[in-house]
Amino acid sequence: MRRRVLVAVLAGALVLAAPAGAHVIASPTFLFAGETRTLELSVPNERDATMTGFVVTAPPGLEIVDAAEVEGWLANVEGQVATWSGGSLPAKLAETFGLTIRPTGEPGAVEFDAEQRYADGTVHWPVSLTIVPSSGDASSDSGGSGLLLGAIVAVGVVVSAGIGLLAWRRRSAA
Repeated sequence: MRRRVLVAVLAGALVLAAPAGAHVIASPTFLFAGETRTLELSVPNERDATMTGFVVTAPPGLEIVDAAEVEGWLANVEGQVATWSGGSLPAKLAETFGLTIRPTGEPGAVEFDAEQRYADGTVHWPVSLTIVPSSGDASSDSGGSGLLLGAIVAVGVVVSAGIGLLAWRRRSAA
């Protein structure tokens, strides 16, 4: 229970914070360890030139499983690199590219490189993700949340009993 709340709070914070610091934005911004998931990469062309290619390079700890075909673009995966080529994205427009990845490393923050290609050069953007422990990973919990919940219940019972005892004593004294 405690881990679910923590994951929900962390995910919410990451979803709200991600657009503030990035130009290529991944959704979702978190993955569970060992989970294969497709990310949607929102790629705005913020330049006045047409974008002619898009490349994503995954760091160690992330495996690229697939690059989704996007109308007008050819998708290719070679090792840790996914490339979309042959298409064009006019200035001031945006495209969404699908990237299926699998975390293979430890939980924590990871960052991959997104590269927008233009006739006159490239622009690189860091794209951050957080890998959280899988919901079925008992080793990451070690029974701590069950112990915490038991302690909270015990404190609640003691406090309730104390309030009840005080109320009873006041009634008896009156």
